Amino acid sequence: MSQIDSPSYSMEVSKHAFTVPPGSTFLYSRDADEDRAIPSPSWFEGVKEAETSLSSNSADDLEIRYPPDGKPEVCSLFDVDNLRKMLETLPQPVYLDITGLAHRTWAPLIRAAQNSSLDLRVIYLEPEEYLRRTFVDAQRIYDLSEKF
Repeated sequence: MSQIDSPSYSMEVSKHAFTVPPGSTFLYSRDADEDRAIPSPSWFEGVKEAETSLSSNSADDLEIRYPPDGKPEVCSLFDVDNLRKMLETLPQPVYLDITGLAHRTWAPLIRAAQNSSLDLRVIYLEPEEYLRRTFVDAQRIYDLSEKF
């Protein structure tokens, strides 16, 4: 993934319309506090060993378990080269669901993927109150920042 100034492609997809492509990896937090951060079982239909879960045991370390029943690998969030090597061992593309992850966890993973051959794709599920259909005026520009 090369460094870019803006996203080259983004897509708004319903949670129920998304599936993890066969042969890829899906990284998510198994310690998520919100229901929206728990992956839908339908995402993994027909996919073998795609689930790789992340667990941040400390402020400085990250645990990745792949395959799901495999031995966990612990890596420092500050060691970009080691994070990159760990991500490169996973089947590509790697889908990173940042919904249930803290910024201090997902930001180093994105940084590790920059300037590498990794095919990293980021997933984020917005809270229901952010959805467009909840806005009265559909023609109005969709800008979450205007409420801050």
